[in-house]
Amino acid sequence: TMPDKFSACSRSYLKGVPVLVYSASASHSAGYTSHVVVSDMPWVEDKNGYPIYGKEVYMGGVMYEVQSKKRGLFANMTHSIDAYMLRKIGDAVLDSGRPMLFKHDDFIAPPSAYHLVKATARGGFQELFETNLYQEAVNEIAAHSPYELAPLELIEGNAYNTVSQSDNFLMP
Repeated sequence: TMPDKFSACSRSYLKGVPVLVYSASASHSAGYTSHVVVSDMPWVEDKNGYPIYGKEVYMGGVMYEVQSKKRGLFANMTHSIDAYMLRKIGDAVLDSGRPMLFKHDDFIAPPSAYHLVKATARGGFQELFETNLYQEAVNEIAAHSPYELAPLELIEGNAYNTVSQSDNFLMP
């Protein structure tokens, strides 16, 4: 969960899950028919932390192979932090009554918002420099895991804080 209370979502999913779907049918005496549809499904775990679908699912006498897909945890955290910064800047510009256009992790603001964007970004980068959001995310994941996990301890370096010295992070 980011400081503004937005939470990152899981990028894990199950590929090739068979789902029994019922549909209305005037040509069937029961008034409906069923079909097996193979679809990707969100990652859902049982109370022990295992996916609810196994590697092989039998339905209607047919075996379907289900693949577990998990994406990189640290990439997800990085995208969450990027989105947090974009929300901070977007909220500041929109709260000032100015328009803003968003596209994925990019934005366009009017020239009159330059100093506001710069100050907001500088404050956000200062916050990121002072707070290890990666460590906070790892701690939160370990705390909510169905397993008894000790959180990874990420090493903090001793980088020099250049937040106040540059406008290079803003592109015209």
